[in-house]
Amino acid sequence: MRTLVLAVITIMLLACPVFAESVGVNWTDQYRWHGFRVFDSTYIHTGLTTEIQGIDVGAVSHLGDNEQDVKYWDAILGYTVPVGEFNVRAGYSYLIFPGQDITELSATVSLPGDIAPRYTFAQIMPDASDEGQLHIFGVDTAVGGVNLMAEITYNDGVNPFGPAVSDWSHATAGLSIDIPIGAMTVTPAVLYQHTMEPAINDTIDEVFFAANLTYKF
Repeated sequence: MRTLVLAVITIMLLACPVFAESVGVNWTDQYRWHGFRVFDSTYIHTGLTTEIQGIDVGAVSHLGDNEQDVKYWDAILGYTVPVGEFNVRAGYSYLIFPGQDITELSATVSLPGDIAPRYTFAQIMPDASDEGQLHIFGVDTAVGGVNLMAEITYNDGVNPFGPAVSDWSHATAGLSIDIPIGAMTVTPAVLYQHTMEPAINDTIDEVFFAANLTYKF
C-alpha cells in the first residue's frame, strides 16, 4: 500500500508545473499529529503541497540527524466541494511512523466566512494497534492577512503509541500572518498546544513554530 500511495502522490506532485493552481513548501520545528509528538527534536519536518483541479495534495518528510534517507513521511489527499451553505472536505492520509503505518479517513464540514466554524470526523486505522475516532471542533478567522485558529479534540480510542484514550485530549491555537511578495506568499506561524490527557503528550503547555511559502500560478 505504501508504494502505491507514494507513486500516486509523486505523479501528482510532478504534474504541478502543468496543472497546478498553486504550490507550497512548508516547515515546522515540532511536528504534531492530532496532539501527539511523534518525533523527537533531532528530526527535520518539511513538506510540499499543491492544488490541482480542486484536489489538494501534500507530502511531508521526517528526516532524523542520523539518517541518510527519509524513512518516515505523510501522504495527504483532499477534495472540497460546496454543499448548500457549507463546504465539505473529504480527506485521506497515509502516514508512515516509527513502528507502524496509519491510514486516516476524514470528513470536514465548515461554514465559509470571516469567522468560519468547522467540525472534523476522522477514522484512524493503524496497522499495529486498535482503530479509533477523532472529533475536532474548530474555528478559523482571517482579517487583513492575519489568520487565527482554535480547535479542541475529543479522542475516542486513538493512541497508536500507548493505552487507548476516550476523553477531551488537547486544544490548539494558532496565529499566522500572510506576507505577499509578488506571486508568492510567505506565512510564518506560531502555535500553542494545551494537553489535557497525559497519554497524548506528557508536556501540558507547548509553543512551536511553522512557516509556509506558497506560489500561485
